[in-house]
Amino acid sequence: MRLIKYLFQYFYHYKWSFIIGLFFVVLSNVFGTFTPVFIRNLINEISASIQNPNSLNSNVYVIISKFIVYYLGFTLLSALFTFLMRQTIVVASRKIEFELKNDLYQQFQKMEITFFKTFKTGDLMSRIAEDIGRIREFIGPGYMYTINFISKLVITIYLMYQVHPKLTLYALLPLPLLSIFIYAINQKLYKNNLILQERLASLNSMAQESYSGIRIIKSFVLENVLNKKFIDESLNYRHQALKIVRLDSLFMPVVTFLMSLSIIISIFAGGSFYIQKEINIGQLVEFLMYVNMLTWPVMSIGWVANIIQKANAALTRISDIMMQKTEPYQDNEAIKFDLNGDIEFKNVSFTYPETGIKALDGASFKIPFGQKWLIVGKTGSGKSTIAELLMKYYKIDSGEILINGNNIEKIPLEQVRQAFSYVPQEVFLFSDTVSNNISFGKEHIEFEDIEKAAENAQIANEIKTLQNGYQTKVGERGITLSGGQKQRISIARGILKHAPFYLFDDCLSAVDVDTEYRLIESFNHIEKASLILITHRIFNQLSFDSVICMDNGKIVEMGSHEELIELKGKYYELYQKQEIKTDFI
Repeated sequence: MRLIKYLFQYFYHYKWSFIIGLFFVVLSNVFGTFTPVFIRNLINEISASIQNPNSLNSNVYVIISKFIVYYLGFTLLSALFTFLMRQTIVVASRKIEFELKNDLYQQFQKMEITFFKTFKTGDLMSRIAEDIGRIREFIGPGYMYTINFISKLVITIYLMYQVHPKLTLYALLPLPLLSIFIYAINQKLYKNNLILQERLASLNSMAQESYSGIRIIKSFVLENVLNKKFIDESLNYRHQALKIVRLDSLFMPVVTFLMSLSIIISIFAGGSFYIQKEINIGQLVEFLMYVNMLTWPVMSIGWVANIIQKANAALTRISDIMMQKTEPYQDNEAIKFDLNGDIEFKNVSFTYPETGIKALDGASFKIPFGQKWLIVGKTGSGKSTIAELLMKYYKIDSGEILINGNNIEKIPLEQVRQAFSYVPQEVFLFSDTVSNNISFGKEHIEFEDIEKAAENAQIANEIKTLQNGYQTKVGERGITLSGGQKQRISIARGILKHAPFYLFDDCLSAVDVDTEYRLIESFNHIEKASLILITHRIFNQLSFDSVICMDNGKIVEMGSHEELIELKGKYYELYQKQEIKTDFI
């Protein structure tokens, strides 16, 4: 019921397909189930003709001809409606699968950043591919065969009852035993299917991580170690899959035994009634055909039950995602804020919810609009946290963040992120051309603008040396490029956005000193926008309006480069260490 309740919204969109499909299923069974009536009439008429030898030759051909016409006609109609039921129900299930995948993908896009630190990529891929596939099987074949079983059972039992009510009761005696068996197996199938799909997700996650980290694996010569781990994970999956196979394999022999028992009872009881002249030979054959017709729909109970339990387990995993908290995306009627102004932190404190690490402790500063600021500090000092809070990836614990005097919590999420051209320290390039990676998020962009952004990012000359220039495909995550090239293409992407605020988070770490100097110089040409550069490197960063020096989540020093050098404090200490390192190099 939980499964049906959740899927009702999707069923409703295609309600007419399922309603019409239901009628096609019923009509298919009506025409398919009535053929024993013709066989009964054929047997009875031939039997009557045998008893009247004078009319045998003249009637037998007419009788057989009528039987062939009716039998073929009803069989063809049954086949036609079987085709139509698949065209309506199965096609509708595929459309629902399409919608489910889109809805789940959209849900992924709306999730908070903490969600992706909790769930593995392979696990998410398994849910959108395997789990939704299980649900689709329930919506299509599961629904179709359930209706097929119910309608065929009702029609067949009704026709059996018309032949002989008492014999029908005897024939159906094994069915209660079957119901008890199915209920017991279903309980185990649900639990085991849930474990199986979790094992599959774990297997997918391991495979995905191995593909992404193949360079590390090869450099440490750990292919055999990872291969063993993958085999162990595969064996766990196989062990769980075999549990389900063993449970599922019980259905066929149990159903076969019970249906064989039903046929034996029918033959024994039917033979007694025939001897007692309560039914004729044609009715007995007709009745036995009805009992035999019940074999497949009853056998399909096990298959459908397995589909339902797989879908139920899949729904549990899908619900885990759909019930997660999402980011508050903008309403179309939301107030438009003017964000071209100062950025101000007022006594801001923040602790990462997933680790409990306090990243900011009472941070306060104000960046006037149009200025260029540098944020420096050692690893773990809280620099990147400032960027993540400005992008509204997290909510602050206390204090205020203001943009042009507006509290960031009151500004719609999309407006905030549109106002920032953000280049994170974790560079990501899509498996696409260099040109499309630079223009990502931009529609109808001129090629000259892409070239200009690449020139400002000091990557244009290197792009021209690539085999196909700007149309060169960079491979997954930009694997064909060096670290510095990937960083500069990401910077070009950021420059092309033309936002009020440029927020570059330690995106120069793989760039040489000379290129870094030219990049910083190109930033000086940015007009009517603020620039915040977060880095752990100080040398060359001498053209900024102000510098924030951080340590252990606190702002320990703030001022111009010259002022902080004169203080001879934390900033001076970092500067000296880097100067020594540079001279050594």
